Amino acid sequence: MDNKNTSNVKLPFGLEWGFGIANFFMQLIVSISASYFTFVMTDVFMLGTTVAATVNGVSSITGIVSLFLFAALFQYTNLKWGRYRSWVMILTPTLVIGYTMMYIPWNVSPALWCGILIVGYVLADLGASGIGTCCQSLMTKCSPNPEGRMLMLGRQNVLHNTSRVVGGAIVVPIVTLIGGSKTSPKGYTGYFLIFSTLTLIAYFWLAHVVKPYDQYDPNFRQNTANKVSMKDMLAALGTNRHLLSLFIGITIRGCLTLSTQMGAYFFTYVCGDLSYYALYNTISPFGGILGGLMSPWFSSRFDKKKLFIASVAFQVFICLPSIALTYFLTGKVNPLFAVIMLSLGFLSNNISLTYFNTFWMDCAEYSFWKTGKDVTPVIMTLQKIPAKLSRGVGASIGIALLGSAGYVAGQAQTPSALNMIVILFTLAPAISQSIFFLFMIFGYTLTGEETKKIYEENAATRARLKEEAAAAAAQKNN
Repeated sequence: MDNKNTSNVKLPFGLEWGFGIANFFMQLIVSISASYFTFVMTDVFMLGTTVAATVNGVSSITGIVSLFLFAALFQYTNLKWGRYRSWVMILTPTLVIGYTMMYIPWNVSPALWCGILIVGYVLADLGASGIGTCCQSLMTKCSPNPEGRMLMLGRQNVLHNTSRVVGGAIVVPIVTLIGGSKTSPKGYTGYFLIFSTLTLIAYFWLAHVVKPYDQYDPNFRQNTANKVSMKDMLAALGTNRHLLSLFIGITIRGCLTLSTQMGAYFFTYVCGDLSYYALYNTISPFGGILGGLMSPWFSSRFDKKKLFIASVAFQVFICLPSIALTYFLTGKVNPLFAVIMLSLGFLSNNISLTYFNTFWMDCAEYSFWKTGKDVTPVIMTLQKIPAKLSRGVGASIGIALLGSAGYVAGQAQTPSALNMIVILFTLAPAISQSIFFLFMIFGYTLTGEETKKIYEENAATRARLKEEAAAAAAQKNN
């Protein structure tokens, strides 16, 4: 899909920036938690790597099972506040409750504490994933064309990275201010309570903004596009080779990356100071912001699939391996060098990350075009599963490997433990990404011209089905 007209698209401020503003506040808890949660469990709550691996693994599996339940709810429900915005207002409090449970120092037995963390993790993860699914489904209703969706995603990506700048800069100072030290349990509790509350306010404001675009549809049941049986759903998904290639490739990449949440360990034990991780989280998003701003220019001139492969390849084949090479040749890594290379990689990655979710949106349009059944909520939900596996199964394997290499929390690490931290943080992503590239090259074959044709035909089909549903409802009432 070409995006040559993206810069000319005009949307109301609330639509253009609203999704990004709400996401800005959510990332102050979600992104920070992704970076610090395992570290908090092992080095703040002192629960050990076994508990941390159990929480990540069990929560991931439980969260995935629960997410399919939510996918069905998104697909079949037609609540009075709108098909998707209703769930935004339901799931945001769920997210707040989950993060509160995760960061309270319960001071109970490790087994009971582990159980509480799992419940909190699942609630928080369901809230964040469900909100993301609903918001991306909402974007398809707020703009019927790929250019408008690209604009909303682009603004969201810029504010997402801005949030990382702000979060990286403020998390350690706020934790220290509230609790008196960088590893204060009270400090982490206070931080997540503050920004969970702001997230709640932001998403309720967004639900108000999108109300005109997602109102209650009294003819929802009469529209044949919404009459999706299990057989219809399996047909829509199973006949979509592009979706299957995307899903399988990302899932494999997530499970084999093994570097999730390794940043805190890398900067603490390899570079020697956790503060450099905060510096990285503060500086690197500027590269993400720049990459997001550059994305429309690049994507208007290059095929978006090829651009994705090239921009990510620079990160995983040049930036990350250079850090590993430095360590294995010299036995150390200059923390400023690590910050610079990681930030350059993040900049390159964000040139394509800005529009990456349009691959999933294109898959949803393709399924509707091929089958006449609208399974957009299910496809938008499917995209959340690989990330869960990355944080769950992949993180658990990574933590287990770290423990087997001799890692002991809060102590000077053995050479084998340091080697493992470096491998997990730098080389594993390059290997896993290479596998995903193969799926994108040979499995995802939608071209820009094909996608443009599909969008145009789908718009006409949706208009016709809407008219038929209204006529059917009127005849039923008579």
